[in-house]
Amino acid sequence: MGNLKLWKANYHRGQARVYHLIAPSQDKEGLGAWMDQALVWLIMFNLVFIIFESFEELNSWSGFFFYFEVFSVAIFSLEYLLHCWTAPLRYPRHNRFWARLRYVFSFMGLVDLLSILPFYLPFFIRVDLRALRALRLVRLLRVFKLNRYSPSLALLAEIIEE
Repeated sequence: MGNLKLWKANYHRGQARVYHLIAPSQDKEGLGAWMDQALVWLIMFNLVFIIFESFEELNSWSGFFFYFEVFSVAIFSLEYLLHCWTAPLRYPRHNRFWARLRYVFSFMGLVDLLSILPFYLPFFIRVDLRALRALRLVRLLRVFKLNRYSPSLALLAEIIEE
């Protein structure tokens, strides 16, 4: 019984640490601030590379763009899963299930999901090339991920969510 209590305490402590690293906040320091800056740069590079992919002159870079997309989707997927995992701390009035569901259907949860979904969708359903190209444009929604790091964009997201 003691091991279970210890495991639960460590689980909740780890969840709280992760939450404080990824939770939206303007006064982060240390690793949390570094992670925010790294994600901002990753989003910015993604937007630039999405534009570059449209130039035929840069077709020789398509391999680089693909691997950068795989790397980015891995990071954004991890971020999405961590936000889902820590949602009970963000929405403490709800039980774990409803807190996670609330995050998934929040503005930022939907933006996070829609920004990675075009990558995963072809693995699960058959998509023709034209539809896949249109879905890849959804990746531009990643710009809305920046609202976590900008007070004015965060205010816009709150208005949209209400």
